Amino acid sequence: MEDETILRLFPVLRRAWSLRGEQAHLPITGRNAKRVLFATINLRTGHRICLRAANMRQENFHTLLHEVRRRYGKRAVYMLLDARAVPHRREE
Repeated sequence: MEDETILRLFPVLRRAWSLRGEQAHLPITGRNAKRVLFATINLRTGHRICLRAANMRQENFHTLLHEVRRRYGKRAVYMLLDARAVPHRREE
C-alpha cells in the first residue's frame, strides 16, 4: 500500500477548546510550513518505508519508488495506490 499526506504547521482553528462563552486563544506564527510524507507498508509483514519531501510532486514519488526497489531488490512488488493523485500520473 502507498499513500501520501501533507502535514502543516498551520493551527487547526475549528478544534480549539475554551471555556463556554470565551473565545479560544491560538498562537499564530505567521508561517504555514508544510512537509509531505510519502509512505508504503507491506501488508504481509508490516515493513514500512517513509520519506519526507518539501512538496507533493512526481519526482518525490519517483524517489519513493526507487527506495522501494532498493530495499526489495529484484523481488516482485505490487503496489496499491490512488491513480488519480497528481504525483502518480505520467506527464504527457
